[in-house]
Amino acid sequence: MLTSQVRDAWADRRCKTTGLASVSFLGRGRPYTIAQVWTQSECVPAWTTAELVLYALDYGDAEIVGSIRYCPAGIAGRPCLTSGLNCSLHNYCLAYDVDPFAAGNGYIHAKVTEEDFDEDWFPAVCKFTLEQVQAVEAIRTNNGAQIFRWLGWAIGDFMHWQINCTREDLATGINLSTVYTGKDDDMETNLKALQKQDMAWYEEMQQRTGGPASGTPGGDASYWGIDYVPPPGKTGPTNDEWLRAYPTLWAGFLTASLVEGAVADGLHRGDSVVLA
Repeated sequence: MLTSQVRDAWADRRCKTTGLASVSFLGRGRPYTIAQVWTQSECVPAWTTAELVLYALDYGDAEIVGSIRYCPAGIAGRPCLTSGLNCSLHNYCLAYDVDPFAAGNGYIHAKVTEEDFDEDWFPAVCKFTLEQVQAVEAIRTNNGAQIFRWLGWAIGDFMHWQINCTREDLATGINLSTVYTGKDDDMETNLKALQKQDMAWYEEMQQRTGGPASGTPGGDASYWGIDYVPPPGKTGPTNDEWLRAYPTLWAGFLTASLVEGAVADGLHRGDSVVLA
């Protein structure tokens, strides 16, 4: 599907931050406050399946996964309009940025091919292997829909994975024969084990936060997304400055993860600042 078609199919979820599912994606070895990401509830089984595949192919835990982009911030700082124009699928909670920029997966604004994975420069900008990308994109619903799309192919956005089908497609269930978990592994058993871990993770989060495992993003685990929008009455970096520094927000602190060759003035990797 084209991104515009996905926007249309999920139009009622644009900019909605209530009723979301709180999950852990590639973060089972990380503290709950860092591992937490958000998605539409219909997408939870799909993301869990993608996680299972990536773990089976040795991606390991991610340093950071970004999910929500808060409206009105859309693509490249432009406002996300009701028509869907300028809206990222992050505005719909249908996309994850896995290990962005300095964490390993860059954005080169250019198409790539399978041959590029063999180039010497490629591992410096992309942590995903060709096998991992192909395995996740191979996952299908029971009616044959491709569930995920990686934007590395089209625009060199190596961090970005997005839902590539409709709710109706997802409702048919996941075709387990399309899910890679290793030659000798039983997919159903492994998926159930991962789902059991999910429940334990939810319970830990509820106990520590006193809050629900789904609902409105906020608190320590809130992820601000690529486009920084300062709270009312506050000032902050411009979108360009945010893109250059791309910090991780956790418990009110920003730890800079700088893109090589694009250093914000006075800010260095590992520095921390407080939102006052």
